[in-house]
Amino acid sequence: MLQWKNALLYFFSALILVVLVRYAQSKNAAEICTGIDVEIENLPEQNFITAKQIEYLLSNNDEQVITGHSLANVDVELLEQRLYKNPYIKKAHVYIDLNGKIKVKITQRKPIARVIGEKDSYYIDAEFHKLPLSNHYTARVPLITGSITEKYQETNPNEVLGIETQKKDDIIVPIQNTHKICSERLTQLVPLLREILKDPFYNAQITQIHVLPSGECELYTLVGDAKIIFGYPMIDVEQKLLNLKCFYQNALRSYGWYKYRSITVKYPRQIVCERSIENKP
Repeated sequence: MLQWKNALLYFFSALILVVLVRYAQSKNAAEICTGIDVEIENLPEQNFITAKQIEYLLSNNDEQVITGHSLANVDVELLEQRLYKNPYIKKAHVYIDLNGKIKVKITQRKPIARVIGEKDSYYIDAEFHKLPLSNHYTARVPLITGSITEKYQETNPNEVLGIETQKKDDIIVPIQNTHKICSERLTQLVPLLREILKDPFYNAQITQIHVLPSGECELYTLVGDAKIIFGYPMIDVEQKLLNLKCFYQNALRSYGWYKYRSITVKYPRQIVCERSIENKP
């Protein structure tokens, strides 16, 4: 008897769900779009994407205005595909609420460094996506220069997110692929960049990472003339930076920020310094 009651409960629950879906569909068909609400998950002090840019992409570069038109003609999957044309959009979710508004939730990509490459300058995120520079915002991240070989891997957002390319009126909806950089020299820098960005002291102090042909890196700082030399391969990064911070807090506090021209941390459990010329005896 209990099994029959459970079966009836499941049946009526499914029936109610179908009725609600049909009602929502018929309601949307009769309603018009009353507006667009954009929610952008902004990281601290990061504004690469604006609500105005999102609305521009949704309207297909102002060629297909959505507000004021029937919701029956709104394809949320197509709208999401349009949003992925912006390389700074990591995730996009579009849906229609009960008030006839199109809701948009955006997650941005987070740049971890700015690269002066072989041909141009650009940002990279932790997944090595190549992000163009912005005309209205500059990210405060370390600058990477030097011996960096660039190779690119085409990445289709649809494949990553499991979205199939839609065909509308026999026209394939264009999707702008993002570039993913394949570079051993950049890959080895990720542990160092992560430690720099999560530490307020190093995030403020280290401004540039210069990669030498040998693979070793030179770090340049905001305060002081000394360059910091890291070894290759990039190992024990956290411990080396901890040792370096102790050196800053003790030796440089006593002798001054401009006493040394180089600080080498590539050797295990030791720091080797070279005095600047004017400070040599």
